[in-house]
Amino acid sequence: MKKLLSLSNKTPGWLLVILLSTAAFLPYLGSGSLWDRDETNYALVAKEMLASGNWSVPYRNGELFLHKPVFTYWFIAAAYKLFGVSEFSARFFSAVFGVFTSLLVYRLGTIMFNRSAGLFGSLIFITSLMVAFIFRASLTDSYLVFFITASLLFFRYAQKTGKWKYLYATYGMMGLAVLVKGPIGALLPMGTIFIYLLVSKQLYLLKELKLIKGGLILLLVVTPWLSTIVQASEGKFWSEFILKHHVHRFLQPMEGHGGSFWYYLPVIIVGFFPWASFLPGSLFHLYRTDRDSFTFLICWSGLVFLFFSLGATKLPHYILPLFPPLALLLGVYWNDWIGEPSRKRWEEKGFLLMVTIVTVLCLGTFLLYVYSYSMASYKFVVTMGLLNLVVIGGYWLLTQNRNKASFSLLVTGMVIFYGVLAGYAVPQVESSRIMVKIAKKAGQLAGQKDKLYAYGFFEPGLAFYSGQSIGRLSSPPELKLILNRPERFFVFIRKQDFDAIKGFKNLYKIVEGQGINEVKGEMHLLLLSNHSLS
Repeated sequence: MKKLLSLSNKTPGWLLVILLSTAAFLPYLGSGSLWDRDETNYALVAKEMLASGNWSVPYRNGELFLHKPVFTYWFIAAAYKLFGVSEFSARFFSAVFGVFTSLLVYRLGTIMFNRSAGLFGSLIFITSLMVAFIFRASLTDSYLVFFITASLLFFRYAQKTGKWKYLYATYGMMGLAVLVKGPIGALLPMGTIFIYLLVSKQLYLLKELKLIKGGLILLLVVTPWLSTIVQASEGKFWSEFILKHHVHRFLQPMEGHGGSFWYYLPVIIVGFFPWASFLPGSLFHLYRTDRDSFTFLICWSGLVFLFFSLGATKLPHYILPLFPPLALLLGVYWNDWIGEPSRKRWEEKGFLLMVTIVTVLCLGTFLLYVYSYSMASYKFVVTMGLLNLVVIGGYWLLTQNRNKASFSLLVTGMVIFYGVLAGYAVPQVESSRIMVKIAKKAGQLAGQKDKLYAYGFFEPGLAFYSGQSIGRLSSPPELKLILNRPERFFVFIRKQDFDAIKGFKNLYKIVEGQGINEVKGEMHLLLLSNHSLS
């Protein structure tokens, strides 16, 4: 802990950010299987993109896949090229972009406030729970938050220095954000800028925004891929990508992912752990001390929150772009009061709330272990116990007027916690990931000429872990049709569907297992074949 404090004074801020973000995001990236459905979707598309050499048009399981643009797939495929196809490769550049985003938060804090506030903000960003999770996963959000943050950093720098030529970089970053996740990549940063100028009564700066030239730069970045995919999809781009996955997703819940307007409040509280309890104090502090910066950060975070709260389809990771401005709010807060041992009313309340929550979670995990007698739970008990020690230690140091030591313990403790969680606790879940196990088994048994099918359901993890395209069967007549063929095939089927077709002849049970799937929940899965392997 003392070493961290010493480093913060002697080591360049950017180097400390790189070291800690690398320690938080990169270790144990390959320690667990990819999670259905998002991670396996992107990993599978990139795998097929690399195999086909078609870098413009995404395919999943041999079918046109228009959920997202191509940027994420490019980087995953590049990692496959460097390291081979694996979980580590699928997640590698997500972690790298986590390091880059942490540097952006540091730089933005330095521009808006000072080096110290930028450093505090970046360390808070790195050690937030959702940030640590998302940048260790193969998700588009890892790349999106980088480009949105970069675009707003260039805007803020242009405004602060009067060097408006940097706005060209703002529009370039927006274009790349569009290539990551569609129109929202430009909507969020541009909306933030306009709302900020409106609220801060600086609309006269609109003439400096270079809207026409900026729009041309954005189009220059986006148009090559857009024209290619429109032509290749034969019109499906507009109905699938624009209407279904953007308009429809915003207006109606998709795939059961709905929620109330206040859905994201608990997401922020949990996702911004361990710092969320300090947010009320940080908001009040910055409002009093730097009204312009307060307005900018609130417009940024408020727009992200409002946009996704109004959207019908909701998933926790959608609001990741909200975490850089929240981290900067807290960075200023901690930087300004950390040398004032006497002023800690809000800080003590924040810590007490955090200690209470973690203690309850730790006890709950322990009781779960005791009553379920699960060895997997034991490792989670140990991990949660470590977290409890960290927050209790931070609170005690604060009561001793050792504010810097308290902050350092939280930062270092959270980085260690994430490493222990990823490398020690989470891998224990692998034993229950039944679909992954059976898909790998199918890949080992099936030859190049053997066909693989999924009956009554499909998850991209089946194709990724079996290493083959999966045909889809949805009814008994379809199954009967392939039974009449001489070539060998394998079928993934759930127990409830198998019970309905038990009367089918010439179907042999190859593998059977019971466990969990993150999309389907508890799963009893079988692998069948028309040829006995005995």
